[in-house]
Amino acid sequence: MPDSCTDIRLIDERAATRTALTATYFDPNENLVQFGSLTRVYSHPNIRGISIVTADPFQVDTDIDAPELRKFSLLGLRYADPYDTGTDLTERLTNAKWPKLEELELRLAETYMASVAYDSDAYAEVYTEERMDEYGDDEMDEGTDWNVELSPLLEAIHKLPLKRLALLGAASSDALLELLAETALPPTLEELDLSDTSLAPHDVDWFIKHKSVLEGLKRLVLLRVGIRDADAVKLEGLGPEIVHSHGNGRSHRFVVGSE
Repeated sequence: MPDSCTDIRLIDERAATRTALTATYFDPNENLVQFGSLTRVYSHPNIRGISIVTADPFQVDTDIDAPELRKFSLLGLRYADPYDTGTDLTERLTNAKWPKLEELELRLAETYMASVAYDSDAYAEVYTEERMDEYGDDEMDEGTDWNVELSPLLEAIHKLPLKRLALLGAASSDALLELLAETALPPTLEELDLSDTSLAPHDVDWFIKHKSVLEGLKRLVLLRVGIRDADAVKLEGLGPEIVHSHGNGRSHRFVVGSE
Protein backbone atom coordinates (compact mmCIF):
# COMPACT_ATOMS: atom_id res chain seq x y z
CA MET A 1 0.00 0.00 0.00
CA PRO A 2 1.25 3.50 -0.73
CA ASP A 3 2.18 5.70 2.21
CA SER A 4 -0.67 8.04 1.24
CA CYS A 5 -3.27 5.32 2.00
CA THR A 6 -4.93 6.04 5.33
CA ASP A 7 -8.22 4.10 5.04
CA ILE A 8 -8.94 0.63 3.72
CA ARG A 9 -12.26 -1.09 3.09
CA LEU A 10 -12.49 -4.84 2.63
CA ILE A 11 -15.91 -5.59 1.18
CA ASP A 12 -17.50 -8.87 0.18
CA GLU A 13 -20.01 -7.33 -2.22
CA ARG A 14 -22.49 -10.18 -1.90
CA ALA A 15 -22.45 -9.90 1.89
CA ALA A 16 -23.02 -6.15 1.54
CA THR A 17 -26.19 -6.65 -0.50
CA ARG A 18 -27.77 -9.57 1.42
CA THR A 19 -29.69 -9.55 4.69
CA ALA A 20 -29.35 -13.17 5.82
CA LEU A 21 -26.71 -15.83 6.29
CA THR A 22 -28.16 -19.33 6.31
CA ALA A 23 -26.83 -22.66 7.53
CA THR A 24 -28.05 -26.08 8.55
CA TYR A 25 -25.89 -25.95 11.69
CA PHE A 26 -24.58 -23.21 13.98
CA ASP A 27 -21.38 -22.98 11.95
CA PRO A 28 -22.07 -21.67 8.44
CA ASN A 29 -20.16 -22.61 5.32
CA GLU A 30 -16.96 -20.79 4.44
CA ASN A 31 -17.32 -17.18 3.33
CA LEU A 32 -17.27 -16.80 -0.44
CA VAL A 33 -14.57 -14.15 -0.02
CA GLN A 34 -11.65 -14.88 2.28
CA PHE A 35 -9.56 -11.87 3.29
CA GLY A 36 -6.69 -13.88 4.73
CA SER A 37 -4.27 -12.51 7.31
CA LEU A 38 -4.79 -8.83 8.12
CA THR A 39 -1.78 -8.49 10.42
CA ARG A 40 0.09 -6.15 8.10
CA VAL A 41 -3.03 -4.07 7.49
CA TYR A 42 -3.72 -3.64 11.20
CA SER A 43 -0.11 -2.74 12.00
CA HIS A 44 0.47 -0.39 9.04
CA PRO A 45 1.68 2.91 10.54
CA ASN A 46 -0.38 5.08 8.15
CA ILE A 47 -3.71 3.26 8.29
CA ARG A 48 -6.24 5.20 10.37
CA GLY A 49 -9.51 3.50 9.36
CA ILE A 50 -10.48 -0.10 8.55
CA SER A 51 -13.95 -1.17 7.40
CA ILE A 52 -14.82 -4.84 6.89
CA VAL A 53 -18.05 -6.12 5.33
CA THR A 54 -18.31 -9.89 5.44
CA ALA A 55 -20.78 -12.75 5.86
CA ASP A 56 -19.46 -14.59 8.92
CA PRO A 57 -17.17 -12.32 10.98
CA PHE A 58 -15.93 -15.32 12.96
CA GLN A 59 -13.90 -16.24 9.86
CA VAL A 60 -12.17 -12.86 9.69
CA ASP A 61 -8.75 -12.26 11.22
CA THR A 62 -9.60 -10.14 14.27
CA ASP A 63 -6.43 -10.65 16.28
CA ILE A 64 -5.82 -6.93 16.18
CA ASP A 65 -2.60 -5.12 16.98
CA ALA A 66 -3.17 -1.68 15.48
CA PRO A 67 -1.20 1.03 17.28
CA GLU A 68 -2.29 3.84 14.92
CA LEU A 69 -5.88 2.80 14.15
CA ARG A 70 -8.62 5.39 14.79
CA LYS A 71 -11.71 3.83 13.18
CA PHE A 72 -12.85 0.20 12.96
CA SER A 73 -16.07 -1.12 11.44
CA LEU A 74 -17.13 -4.78 11.26
CA LEU A 75 -20.44 -5.40 9.50
CA GLY A 76 -21.41 -9.05 9.20
CA LEU A 77 -24.48 -11.26 8.98
CA ARG A 78 -23.77 -13.03 12.26
CA TYR A 79 -22.49 -11.99 15.66
CA ALA A 80 -23.71 -14.02 18.63
CA ASP A 81 -25.28 -17.44 19.13
CA PRO A 82 -28.23 -17.62 21.52
CA TYR A 83 -26.81 -20.33 23.77
CA ASP A 84 -23.35 -18.83 24.25
CA THR A 85 -22.26 -16.88 27.30
CA GLY A 86 -19.75 -14.89 25.31
CA THR A 87 -18.38 -15.69 21.88
CA ASP A 88 -14.84 -15.91 20.59
CA LEU A 89 -15.49 -12.85 18.43
CA THR A 90 -16.22 -10.65 21.44
CA GLU A 91 -13.15 -12.03 23.20
CA ARG A 92 -10.91 -11.14 20.26
CA LEU A 93 -12.33 -7.62 20.01
CA THR A 94 -11.98 -7.19 23.78
CA ASN A 95 -8.31 -8.17 23.56
CA ALA A 96 -7.60 -5.95 20.55
CA LYS A 97 -4.67 -3.58 20.87
CA TRP A 98 -5.80 -0.24 19.42
CA PRO A 99 -4.90 2.42 21.98
CA LYS A 100 -5.87 5.36 19.74
CA LEU A 101 -9.27 4.03 18.61
CA GLU A 102 -11.93 6.76 18.36
CA GLU A 103 -14.74 5.00 16.47
CA LEU A 104 -16.05 1.43 16.81
CA GLU A 105 -18.92 0.12 14.69
CA LEU A 106 -20.36 -3.40 14.99
CA ARG A 107 -23.43 -5.05 13.50
CA LEU A 108 -25.04 -7.30 16.09
CA ALA A 109 -26.80 -9.71 13.74
CA GLU A 110 -28.59 -12.31 15.87
CA THR A 111 -29.31 -15.99 15.32
CA TYR A 112 -32.76 -17.24 14.31
CA MET A 113 -34.12 -20.77 14.04
CA ALA A 114 -36.33 -22.07 11.25
CA SER A 115 -37.63 -25.45 10.16
CA VAL A 116 -35.91 -24.76 6.85
CA ALA A 117 -33.76 -21.68 6.37
CA TYR A 118 -35.27 -19.64 3.57
CA ASP A 119 -32.70 -18.90 0.84
CA SER A 120 -34.38 -15.82 -0.59
CA ASP A 121 -31.98 -12.87 -0.22
CA ALA A 122 -29.52 -15.12 1.60
CA TYR A 123 -25.76 -14.81 1.25
CA ALA A 124 -25.33 -18.32 -0.15
CA GLU A 125 -27.90 -20.94 -1.05
CA VAL A 126 -27.99 -23.82 1.41
CA TYR A 127 -31.10 -25.71 0.40
CA THR A 128 -32.38 -26.90 -2.94
CA GLU A 129 -35.48 -25.39 -4.48
CA GLU A 130 -37.48 -28.41 -3.33
CA ARG A 131 -36.43 -27.88 0.28
CA MET A 132 -37.26 -24.18 0.01
CA ASP A 133 -40.86 -25.15 -0.77
CA GLU A 134 -41.08 -26.68 2.72
CA TYR A 135 -40.32 -23.39 4.41
CA GLY A 136 -42.96 -22.33 6.90
CA ASP A 137 -43.56 -19.05 8.64
CA ASP A 138 -42.13 -20.31 11.92
CA GLU A 139 -38.83 -18.48 12.15
CA MET A 140 -37.99 -17.97 15.82
CA ASP A 141 -35.62 -15.55 17.52
CA GLU A 142 -33.99 -17.25 20.49
CA GLY A 143 -32.71 -13.89 21.71
CA THR A 144 -29.26 -12.80 22.82
CA ASP A 145 -28.16 -11.68 26.27
CA TRP A 146 -26.14 -8.67 25.15
CA ASN A 147 -25.30 -7.80 28.73
CA VAL A 148 -23.37 -11.06 29.02
CA GLU A 149 -22.08 -11.03 25.46
CA LEU A 150 -20.77 -7.48 25.20
CA SER A 151 -20.05 -6.27 28.75
CA PRO A 152 -16.35 -7.34 28.60
CA LEU A 153 -15.91 -5.32 25.41
CA LEU A 154 -17.64 -2.24 26.80
CA GLU A 155 -15.48 -2.41 29.90
CA ALA A 156 -12.35 -2.69 27.74
CA ILE A 157 -13.17 0.34 25.57
CA HIS A 158 -13.38 2.54 28.68
CA LYS A 159 -9.60 2.74 28.41
CA LEU A 160 -9.76 4.14 24.87
CA PRO A 161 -10.30 7.72 23.61
CA LEU A 162 -13.54 6.53 21.99
CA LYS A 163 -15.78 9.22 20.50
CA ARG A 164 -18.30 7.12 18.53
CA LEU A 165 -19.81 3.72 19.35
CA ALA A 166 -22.26 2.07 16.94
CA LEU A 167 -24.08 -1.08 18.05
CA LEU A 168 -26.25 -1.80 15.05
CA GLY A 169 -28.94 -4.28 14.08
CA ALA A 170 -29.73 -5.99 17.38
CA ALA A 171 -33.11 -7.71 17.59
CA SER A 172 -32.94 -8.17 21.37
CA SER A 173 -33.19 -4.44 22.04
CA ASP A 174 -34.29 -4.89 25.68
CA ALA A 175 -31.08 -6.81 26.40
CA LEU A 176 -29.05 -4.14 24.60
CA LEU A 177 -30.58 -1.40 26.75
CA GLU A 178 -29.90 -3.49 29.86
CA LEU A 179 -26.26 -3.65 28.78
CA LEU A 180 -26.10 0.15 28.54
CA ALA A 181 -27.69 0.51 31.97
CA GLU A 182 -25.34 -2.00 33.60
CA THR A 183 -22.11 -0.89 31.89
CA ALA A 184 -21.43 2.83 31.72
CA LEU A 185 -20.40 4.33 28.40
CA PRO A 186 -16.81 5.54 27.92
CA PRO A 187 -16.42 9.02 29.40
CA THR A 188 -15.01 10.37 26.11
CA LEU A 189 -17.97 9.15 24.03
CA GLU A 190 -19.75 11.79 21.93
CA GLU A 191 -22.03 9.67 19.72
CA LEU A 192 -24.00 6.49 20.43
CA ASP A 193 -25.54 4.88 17.35
CA LEU A 194 -28.26 2.23 17.87
CA SER A 195 -29.60 2.27 14.32
CA ASP A 196 -31.37 -0.70 12.72
CA THR A 197 -32.24 -2.18 16.10
CA SER A 198 -35.68 -3.34 17.21
CA LEU A 199 -36.24 -0.39 19.52
CA ALA A 200 -39.97 0.21 19.94
CA PRO A 201 -42.16 3.14 21.13
CA HIS A 202 -42.13 1.90 24.74
CA ASP A 203 -38.32 2.20 24.78
CA VAL A 204 -38.67 5.99 24.77
CA ASP A 205 -39.67 5.71 28.44
CA TRP A 206 -36.48 3.74 29.10
CA PHE A 207 -34.31 6.55 27.71
CA ILE A 208 -36.17 9.11 29.80
CA LYS A 209 -35.81 6.99 32.95
CA HIS A 210 -32.13 6.32 32.26
CA LYS A 211 -31.20 9.85 31.28
CA SER A 212 -27.90 9.43 33.09
CA VAL A 213 -26.81 6.85 30.49
CA LEU A 214 -26.84 9.62 27.86
CA GLU A 215 -24.89 12.07 29.99
CA GLY A 216 -22.01 13.57 28.06
CA LEU A 217 -23.24 12.47 24.63
CA LYS A 218 -23.57 14.98 21.81
CA ARG A 219 -25.63 12.71 19.52
CA LEU A 220 -27.95 9.73 19.92
CA VAL A 221 -28.51 8.14 16.51
CA LEU A 222 -31.67 6.04 16.07
CA LEU A 223 -32.13 5.50 12.35
CA ARG A 224 -34.63 2.99 10.91
CA VAL A 225 -35.91 1.89 14.33
CA GLY A 226 -39.45 1.08 15.45
CA ILE A 227 -39.80 4.31 17.42
CA ARG A 228 -42.32 6.54 15.67
CA ASP A 229 -41.66 10.21 14.95
CA ALA A 230 -44.28 11.32 17.50
CA ASP A 231 -42.56 9.28 20.22
CA ALA A 232 -39.06 10.38 19.25
CA VAL A 233 -40.04 13.98 19.99
CA LYS A 234 -40.17 13.03 23.68
CA LEU A 235 -36.43 12.36 23.58
CA GLU A 236 -35.63 15.97 22.80
CA GLY A 237 -34.30 17.80 25.80
CA LEU A 238 -32.54 14.78 27.30
CA GLY A 239 -29.18 16.27 26.37
CA PRO A 240 -27.82 14.89 23.11
CA GLU A 241 -29.01 15.76 19.62
CA ILE A 242 -31.46 13.08 18.45
CA VAL A 243 -30.94 11.78 14.92
CA HIS A 244 -33.97 9.62 14.19
CA SER A 245 -35.98 7.94 11.46
CA HIS A 246 -38.76 5.37 11.67
CA GLY A 247 -38.20 1.97 10.06
CA ASN A 248 -38.48 -1.78 10.45
CA GLY A 249 -35.61 -2.15 12.87
CA ARG A 250 -33.56 -5.35 12.77
CA SER A 251 -32.91 -6.26 9.14
CA HIS A 252 -29.92 -8.67 9.16
CA ARG A 253 -29.81 -12.14 10.68
CA PHE A 254 -28.17 -15.55 10.76
CA VAL A 255 -30.79 -18.25 10.19
CA VAL A 256 -30.13 -21.84 11.24
CA GLY A 257 -32.48 -24.36 9.65
CA SER A 258 -32.85 -27.77 11.24
CA GLU A 259 -32.62 -30.88 9.15
